[in-house]
Amino acid sequence: MLVSLKKFFKRDRKSFVLGIDLGTEAIKVGLFLKDKKNLIPQKTSFCFYNFPLPLTTTDWEKEMLKSSLKECFRKIKKENFKDVSTFVIFPPNILREEIIFEVFKRKEKKEITSTEEKLIIEDVLKNVQKRVSSKELKEKGILPQELFFLKKEILEIKIDGYEVPRLKGYKGKELSFKVFVAFLPYWEYQRIKDSFSFFQIKNFSFFFPVVSLKNIFSQGLFLDIGGEITCCYLIKDRKIEKIWKFNFGGEDFEEKLKEEFGISSQDARILIEKHTKNQLSESGRKRISEIVSEVADKWFFVLRSSLAKYEGIFPSKVYIFGGGGLIPEIQEILENGDWKDVKFFNEIEVKKLSFKTLKFDSFSSHFPDFLFLNLFLKFYEKEII
Repeated sequence: MLVSLKKFFKRDRKSFVLGIDLGTEAIKVGLFLKDKKNLIPQKTSFCFYNFPLPLTTTDWEKEMLKSSLKECFRKIKKENFKDVSTFVIFPPNILREEIIFEVFKRKEKKEITSTEEKLIIEDVLKNVQKRVSSKELKEKGILPQELFFLKKEILEIKIDGYEVPRLKGYKGKELSFKVFVAFLPYWEYQRIKDSFSFFQIKNFSFFFPVVSLKNIFSQGLFLDIGGEITCCYLIKDRKIEKIWKFNFGGEDFEEKLKEEFGISSQDARILIEKHTKNQLSESGRKRISEIVSEVADKWFFVLRSSLAKYEGIFPSKVYIFGGGGLIPEIQEILENGDWKDVKFFNEIEVKKLSFKTLKFDSFSSHFPDFLFLNLFLKFYEKEII
């Protein structure tokens, strides 16, 4: 059952709020207590998807998710979330986010009424869903009824080429829309929903970091470097302009270290973490940096190739976040690499997306490594409180 965020946070004068970030290689969880007009941070937990499963299981992905969630909830000492307001970030390897342009043509240029506005918007969103479904069927063989749409939001409306805040009260014949759409295969949604129900999480809402970012920043190129996937969000004038995703992330750096030293995934993660925190000896740091730089060069090549398809000019500010964003060689290649056909408005300025860049310090001391929780709080602060 899906419930709007506003209804969630206006239910009780005192209740818990749960945040779950389902990454491609790990889960992050944060628990808050909402008491009257205060949101009080409680606990956070973090764990990788690496727990042993029974050999008899028939759905290992669901069992792995349940096992990992159970471990995260054990750390925050709460395992039953009945009637707890919950918001979820879905993993980027199954979540699809796209910007779709749709045109609606009217027969007459008369003023648009509120009734017609409602019918036009319904028709536009319906057509967008049909187009996306048709594309998924053609490219991946997924039937329209096998898709689950999480969000369809109109970002921009133009009437005869001129941008307007809404349709009602305006005249025109050609209406164009820019629509943000987020969806995933229904069986993936059902697997997550079933896993949540094991912990009595039946009502939850979806949270999309890009939607929060566009309400915080007026412009910028945002790179979310996760375990398996890098998500690129271009924001201009507080609007989502473009979205790119490609299969390259922190796990590729770990794999290189595994091959080079013949170590386990866990040891490779620890080595990367020590490198990002500058906890290695000088000789060790130089050796790791040489290896990691090779992977960073390849990552940059894929990034540049993806962004080069955009014909416009990018804002000069580039923000990096996600686990891979902590790797120093990523920032170095972004600042010093050859961008070739990718054009920026001014000299590129790379920043790590942090509490300082978010200009939001209320909860940073409680959740120093949980950026998604602070993004959520920054955007929904008024609704929560």
